[in-house]
Amino acid sequence: AQVLSRLDLNRYPIPTYTELKAVLRDYAQIPEDKDIMLGNGSDELIAILSQAIAKSGETVTVLAPAPSFVMYRLSGMLNHLNVVEIPLNADDFSLDLDAWLGAIREHNPALIYLPFPNNPTGNLFDEQGMRAIINAASDSIVVVDEAYQPFAQVSWMSALNEFDNLLVMRTVSKLGLAGIRLGYLAGHPALISELDKVRPPY
Repeated sequence: AQVLSRLDLNRYPIPTYTELKAVLRDYAQIPEDKDIMLGNGSDELIAILSQAIAKSGETVTVLAPAPSFVMYRLSGMLNHLNVVEIPLNADDFSLDLDAWLGAIREHNPALIYLPFPNNPTGNLFDEQGMRAIINAASDSIVVVDEAYQPFAQVSWMSALNEFDNLLVMRTVSKLGLAGIRLGYLAGHPALISELDKVRPPY
């Protein structure tokens, strides 16, 4: 009660969240020239991505592995997107690179999800395979979903310097802070700026 009495709860929060972004940049080692967008968990960021690419009267395609996080498909369906799920190799849950490259050529997707590690299989996809997908999808937004990064020893955050179409998405939920409802997306400022237009103000 004493802490709450010192807060201006009658005021809307500052929508830029400058201090929080600075802490996240330092913690996640986000390159200085990249921007950050916050969301109510990564679920809201996925919804924003779907809303941002949707076009009335046009078929817009999203690619995602299967099995993987169900919200990629559900959010796409809710926004009338064509969600194409590409099955993982049955023996080791790895990416079927030929199938991915073929789907990119066939569908020219607007958005691609590459969870790293994948949920629910828990494995890390091959780095060279992921790079081949990102390079082949130069006209697409490619999101590397690092929700489970605390359980991995590697990250794609530094690769933001290599690919302007790459976004890295994270959440603090898997750090034991699920109740905070904080997700964040890092990438090229021009891309983040366009996505931020869809984000609710608070």
